[in-house]
Amino acid sequence: GRTKYLKNTIIIKNNNMKKLLFILFLVLVAGLATAQVSKTINVTTAGTLSTLLTATEKSTVTNLTVTGNIDARDVKCISKEIINLSSLDITNTTIQAYSGTEGPFIIDNVYPANEFPELSFFENYVKRPSVKSIILPLSITSIGSSSIEYTGITNIIIPNKVTNIKKTAFYFCTDLKTVISLNTIPPVFEINNVGNIFQGSPI
Repeated sequence: GRTKYLKNTIIIKNNNMKKLLFILFLVLVAGLATAQVSKTINVTTAGTLSTLLTATEKSTVTNLTVTGNIDARDVKCISKEIINLSSLDITNTTIQAYSGTEGPFIIDNVYPANEFPELSFFENYVKRPSVKSIILPLSITSIGSSSIEYTGITNIIIPNKVTNIKKTAFYFCTDLKTVISLNTIPPVFEINNVGNIFQGSPI
């Protein structure tokens, strides 16, 4: 449309201004959609994380730090309920044993203490590229089978107490470039007919 010049100021016609405001609105919405939202929470009683987070937090938090006592139910909450999760830090947690149907596995299962639970981030063989970082608890001694598979992690640090990494733990983590073990004695890797723990990863 036409413009008028008044004291070196450009006055844009109303319809052009509306278009500009609409574009700015879209940019703002896109920015909010990709905004990083951080949350730190302490869990005193294992299995209660889901009750400590609001529905809004579950749908908006991208960077989650958890401390305290957790078990397989809490890990399921992190994996299934924090829908925009990008970065997880559970360095200072203790993973307690849990037996039942409320863990990541859909049937009754036993989840040992001090093991990052099997199938923690399993989503029916669907890749989860948005999960970019997982910092494991310093206290764990084992990493469960298929626990981190198909995530978008780019690196992983294996805590120094880990002595066993179970089958397909990092199956098809196609962005995984670096693995650092803090244990001077390398952990034992489980192998099955599918392949090693890094099958499908570029390691």
